[in-house]
Amino acid sequence: MKQLILDISIDVFLGERIAENSSIINNAFTDLLNGMKAIVKKPIYGSKSWKAFMARHVLESYMLPKIQQRRTNPSYDLFSQLCNAQDEEGNHFTDQEILDHMLFLLLAAHDTNASALTTLIYCLALLPPNG
Repeated sequence: MKQLILDISIDVFLGERIAENSSIINNAFTDLLNGMKAIVKKPIYGSKSWKAFMARHVLESYMLPKIQQRRTNPSYDLFSQLCNAQDEEGNHFTDQEILDHMLFLLLAAHDTNASALTTLIYCLALLPPNG
């Protein structure tokens, strides 16, 4: 379920399909989310925080090169809109701000929707069969 939600979220928010990298990206999102729930927030090798630190690096490596591409070749997805948004003075978001916004959005969409759909399927499975 989480894999499906991630694929849909990336398609909706980034306007692309990542079939060849989807398991790597999904694992990175899972590790990043688990690291946010960790009790110890210091990235000690092997800890949840360390895995989250490494996962963020994987996600940054995936998304940062796409920012310049979207600035020169925008489309109608949210990622392109963030890359090209300007304030009243003509200032753009920095690459880091775009990355932070997109990671937060994707994490929120990925985790909450996966949890809701999993709960729905579980509740449906509890219903007695008609017969």
